[in-house]
Amino acid sequence: MKPNHPNGKSMIPSHASRSRGFTIVELLVVITIIVVLAALIFPLVSNFKRKAQAVDSLNRIKQCGAIVFSRAADTNNVLQIHVSGTSSGIQDLRLYGMVEESIGTNMVGKLVYTPAYEKKASGTWPVWAVNIDSNPDMGITWKRISVERQGTPRNVETLRLATCVSPERYPLFADSSSAAGDPRTGFGNDNTYKFAMRYGSKGPIFFLDGSAGMVGLGEMAKYGIKRGFVFKDDPTIAPTLVTANVTP
Repeated sequence: MKPNHPNGKSMIPSHASRSRGFTIVELLVVITIIVVLAALIFPLVSNFKRKAQAVDSLNRIKQCGAIVFSRAADTNNVLQIHVSGTSSGIQDLRLYGMVEESIGTNMVGKLVYTPAYEKKASGTWPVWAVNIDSNPDMGITWKRISVERQGTPRNVETLRLATCVSPERYPLFADSSSAAGDPRTGFGNDNTYKFAMRYGSKGPIFFLDGSAGMVGLGEMAKYGIKRGFVFKDDPTIAPTLVTANVTP
């Protein structure tokens, strides 16, 4: 028997035994909020990932630069870098070989790859490219000499660090690529390989003074880089070829 109010009415509401569900309008409102939040959060997550990759790349290029500088210290502050032809017997004078000798064969690919480069698992390409462009204004004069490796003479490019008057302006190493996004071993004024800007239209560069930084379109001309590739977040979109001081 239901308890009654003093005035004779039931104390239990007539709808108490029925649970109230969501209406169509309420469900649509919730779904809309979720979609809006996802649209706002996704770009933030992508931007955070790109920035983290950029920091990672910059740290890697600093490590590579330190290794090469340590090798130069062993040769009276003369850089010796093999940049073309067969690497047989002279692997240790390539950027890749210098890193290999310093940290071990199994670690090379993990150090030299660019995090934004999706083909890193297929091999251990030396993504960091060496700049061997002479620049009289900076006192940069590369000379080819012959060195002996395993009893065989090999030609290498050399640069005496003491002659450099503006080492902070000369980019020695940088991330480079072709139009297809493949890593390459040259950058700067070369007609085929370009400076690669994979992180928000910026790319990591190691300078001759031992510093490193992220360089963008507006700074390319300052460092003697004429052309580069700007990469999009979408890997299916081909990179855009740009000229110094020209925004794509």
